[in-house]
Amino acid sequence: MIMNKKTKMIFICAVAAALILGIFAGIAISKRTGEETGPKDSAKEAGTEADTGTETGSDTDTEGKNASDTDTELKTGSDTDAEEKSGSENDKAGSSDGYILEYASNNSWKDGDITMYGIDWKISNKSGDAIDGWELKLEIKGLAKAEGWNGDFKINGDTLTIKNVDYNGNIPAGADTGMGCNLGVKADELKVTQAELNGKECRIDKVKAIDPNAKNADDKEKDTDDKAKNSDDKAGIKKNTDAKQGDDWLHTDGNRIYDKDGREVWLTGVNWFGYNTGTNTFDGLWNSSLEKTVKATADRGFNLIRVPMSAQILNEWSKGVYPEANYNRAYNEELNSMNSLEIFEYFLSLAEANGIKVLIDIHSAQTDASGHMANLWYTDKVSADEYLAALKWAANRYKDNDTIIAYDLKNEPHGKPDEGSRAAVWNDSKADNNWKYMAERAALTVLKENPNVLILVEGIEIYPVDRSIPWI
Repeated sequence: MIMNKKTKMIFICAVAAALILGIFAGIAISKRTGEETGPKDSAKEAGTEADTGTETGSDTDTEGKNASDTDTELKTGSDTDAEEKSGSENDKAGSSDGYILEYASNNSWKDGDITMYGIDWKISNKSGDAIDGWELKLEIKGLAKAEGWNGDFKINGDTLTIKNVDYNGNIPAGADTGMGCNLGVKADELKVTQAELNGKECRIDKVKAIDPNAKNADDKEKDTDDKAKNSDDKAGIKKNTDAKQGDDWLHTDGNRIYDKDGREVWLTGVNWFGYNTGTNTFDGLWNSSLEKTVKATADRGFNLIRVPMSAQILNEWSKGVYPEANYNRAYNEELNSMNSLEIFEYFLSLAEANGIKVLIDIHSAQTDASGHMANLWYTDKVSADEYLAALKWAANRYKDNDTIIAYDLKNEPHGKPDEGSRAAVWNDSKADNNWKYMAERAALTVLKENPNVLILVEGIEIYPVDRSIPWI
């Protein structure tokens, strides 16, 4: 066909218009079929699923269905992208409110109907903002009591509220702070169900152990510059070079106590429990330094510390088992590398350095804060033979250490007349509950290992009454 110039111009314009329309149509189709980079794979998957799912209908119907499914899939993909974006934003927001509470409890004991736990807590600030003052609220099933350190602890029902103290209120972003407590519950297990820090929910992680070297966030550690270390030299503890180990034993004559040179000795003592309760070290170390407390005791004129222990913990030590000691690790950094036995023996070196003697008291058969309520020196879990074994092990281990000068064989054996064989008695029989007979055996057991120590024998609750005396 021969076209004139006008016809050619019209034809060229028509072709150009068609090309332009084709380009726009192609783009529209590409968007519709998901051939752009973002949703391409989703569209293909949708098409495949639609083809597989089509069982009847014409090609046109099938194509229509495919297109519809593709639209649906593209919408879902868009929603997914939105959710991922939202999730990313939430993660970012979560990081700005990221508080983590970790806790560990590796020790428990009974206090009547309450189960006590020694617990270490750690708050980690994973947010982007520093915390200036904090309040931690915990929901704990069956909460009954709590005594702690590095925080102000208060109970209201099942809610435990812990507020910062003056030296750990600031937790910089990325830092953490720790506290601890002895906590009691009336429940089958310890269960922390909820935690909030300054009104914001914390993630709760129960862990095997909290790093004992964690610092309080303010870097205002109390007295860390002069903390004692785990040796006499590092602690600055100097033994009296004029004294010889084992030359400072005491003895009695009548109702008086004398040293080896015949000089009368007056013992003025205090009682410091914890090795009988399940604390497995001295109670009070969550608010004090062991080294400074021993020194303060001596500075106040005391020269004897009675240390209540359970027969159970002595027997555990004898077998190489060391129940975990519960104390404030920030106040007592020098103890952090020691087990419960090593802490006790470190205490002996502190006592010696400060001129204090030690009296070991078998306060209870079992390790239990209420163990002293048991009438006798044995229970269904700790036999009389195990009681004697505990005394023998201690007397032998410390036979050359004249810091330990005496053994109190049993704290307050007791029981009322109507309790029969469950009450301690004092007579000439060999009955299991005869404290006179057992005290003689226990004393001989100790003295066989170390004949230099003093033996204390406490009386019992039941005693004979002479009715012929009118005022009784």
